[in-house]
Amino acid sequence: MKTIKYDNMNIQLPFTLKTTECDEITTEEVKVQNVPANKTHLNLTLPRFANGVYLAILNAKVKGNNKKADKGINWFKEYFPYSATMLFN
Repeated sequence: MKTIKYDNMNIQLPFTLKTTECDEITTEEVKVQNVPANKTHLNLTLPRFANGVYLAILNAKVKGNNKKADKGINWFKEYFPYSATMLFN
């Protein structure tokens, strides 16, 4: 899996991202689009690669792939704990 240098860390992606989830694996900050309805006021931003992981988690949940979703959520808790709290609680 791909490793990305971000914020003085080497972050290994939890799984391979599809181009529909992340068109470019960069550290550019993007606004999170699919936030839970009760959190839309937060205006969360993530680096593009982390937003791709978030979209992959949502796709995995829709498809019933709980193992992949859980792996992605655990990755978020490790590298983006604040965002994980906002997006998955």
